[in-house]
Amino acid sequence: MQKTIKNPFGLARAARPRPRCGGPGARALRLLLTGLMVLVVGFASTAAGAATTPRRVTSPRALTSPAPGKWTEIGTTNSGGPAAMWRAPDNRDWVMWAPNSTTYDLALLAPDGGIVAAPKLAMKWAGLANNPTLISNGSMPLAVFSGMNGGKYDFGCIVGAVPGAPYWTATGWSLSSACDSSNVGWGSAAVNAKGVISAAYGAIGGGVFYQIGVSPSIPSPGTDPSFLIGKGPENEFHDVVDTDGNGDFYLGFNRYFSKPANGDGVWVKDLTSNGPLMQAPGSGTYNTSTAPNSQPVAFANRTGNGGGVFAAYCVGTSCSHLMLWHAGAPHARVVPDSAGAFFYEMASGPGGRLWIAWMDKSASTLYTVRTNEADTQFGPVEKYSTPLFTLDSFAISGGPLGRLDVTAAGDNNSLKPVFLATQSLTALAVSGGGTIANTSTNTVTFVVTDAGDPVAGAKVSVDGHTAFTDPAGKAAVTFAKGTSPGGYTVTASAANYFPALGKVLVKT
Repeated sequence: MQKTIKNPFGLARAARPRPRCGGPGARALRLLLTGLMVLVVGFASTAAGAATTPRRVTSPRALTSPAPGKWTEIGTTNSGGPAAMWRAPDNRDWVMWAPNSTTYDLALLAPDGGIVAAPKLAMKWAGLANNPTLISNGSMPLAVFSGMNGGKYDFGCIVGAVPGAPYWTATGWSLSSACDSSNVGWGSAAVNAKGVISAAYGAIGGGVFYQIGVSPSIPSPGTDPSFLIGKGPENEFHDVVDTDGNGDFYLGFNRYFSKPANGDGVWVKDLTSNGPLMQAPGSGTYNTSTAPNSQPVAFANRTGNGGGVFAAYCVGTSCSHLMLWHAGAPHARVVPDSAGAFFYEMASGPGGRLWIAWMDKSASTLYTVRTNEADTQFGPVEKYSTPLFTLDSFAISGGPLGRLDVTAAGDNNSLKPVFLATQSLTALAVSGGGTIANTSTNTVTFVVTDAGDPVAGAKVSVDGHTAFTDPAGKAAVTFAKGTSPGGYTVTASAANYFPALGKVLVKT
């Protein structure tokens, strides 16, 4: 039976709850050696200015719309864990990361790229995990993490903190009843539309514990609900909420060293309804060679289109390719050009679309791709080289704008640990044109799409003429009789997209 604990803090309804990418529950030894980490600290000035009304943010420190793929250094890190990223209602991203095992730093990214607020110390404890999670608490973020800081916070329980002055303030509640050697580490937390929070963690030797609803005591009383697949550990947990579907909490995770081995792979479970354990099609033992050791399983909810939760994962030795799986479906889809993916992540995009990102560790390169609204087709894969000698981890944050914020951590060419940020877009496609004769007037219809979906309001320009696409993604341009023969470049553009190019050939 599921244990549900009333939330004594009455967390405000989130504008759009987003599961966020906190690092996975690291393996037992790792967590124990790191000293049971996490919390979250201050940033009072940005906390006060964070988000009430959507607006374009300007700041003396802000960069001027850096081009997607242009990396901006925003801090240092050597913890190896990915950043926590949370998209505010004003489309700024709050970014929290662990530069070491005792502190969290915080920065704000602008909706159009660059830094809104310079990094500053958010929290300093005796021990913090390198994998905090940021979730919605109304229009402000809430940090969920594991850490040690004396008194009731000396157990290493899963706890929370909110923005305060000068540092983030611990909430006083917990999300775990096991807080020491039994807590092998946790992944992310999630919050539903009613402000209820969930988190999960693993036990040494195998088994998954979770809690839905916070407890006013630290540790939580009693024993958290749990489930056990069999012999073998579970890790890289990632909680999400099917916000636009059934509203339930789901947990995605990796499983290793199973006996029998067919228990290895990527698994998903509906925690709210205590649903069946579902293994991702085609996932298996080979996932252990490519699974993120410091990142949660790639897992995200779909906004709109009936909701649903999705996972991305490798199949085949050395990752033949990534698969995208709608949890519960009998089959998964191949993600294009994803051979050799190492770490991989997912995030919600606009209108039901999903972002998938992965990295080529050997080349310190990141790739992104976005689906169509039905999540049945993929747009073009975008490639972003990083100025890093080694790429250790990355995180992504999507949202309704269509821009994807990306952060990456690693060592630069001087072997200095650095923390970087950039943005990714997806590219339009334009069809139509072809060859026309200038012996008569010709009206040519162009179709502009995003992964097969029509794009309304896109600007189509050719030969000094401009037209805008209708809801079907169509725009008509008329070429007058006697138009000079030759090739004419067609450009299709829209906000938050890379443009597309086409061609019309005019003959006599």
